[in-house]
Amino acid sequence: MEKQNGGFCGDSLRILIAVKPESLSRVISYLIGNVSGIAILSCVNDARQVVRHAERILPHLIIVNDRAIGPDAPGTIEALKNASPGAKVVLTFWAASQYSDFPHCNADARIDEASLTKQLAPVLLKLCTPRRQVVSQEINRQEYQ
Repeated sequence: MEKQNGGFCGDSLRILIAVKPESLSRVISYLIGNVSGIAILSCVNDARQVVRHAERILPHLIIVNDRAIGPDAPGTIEALKNASPGAKVVLTFWAASQYSDFPHCNADARIDEASLTKQLAPVLLKLCTPRRQVVSQEINRQEYQ
């Protein structure tokens, strides 16, 4: 599934979603899909696909869950960061008790899936605000030269 909101202008935050089950992917897409300035580039559901997609589309933000990326979450997240330098990675968990299962995970944020409706938007804003400001400043500089 690929979705684009408002085009791929330089100011859009490019997001790659890699979660299982597909119903969760639809929920996440719904929660953030109608936000101005966000482009959901692709939704995939396994670790090999997400790393290949990240390398190809260079998203600003990657949302993954433990079921999609498998038991080697730290290794997969490291591969994602290498594939898309500068990308922020949000790791979601089925239950808050699993938070401690990946203590050495290099995710930029971790969210219990039961809290997605309350926590996802604030976390995305926190992670992506500096990126949006830099991009906006660059666009303004180019327009006025």
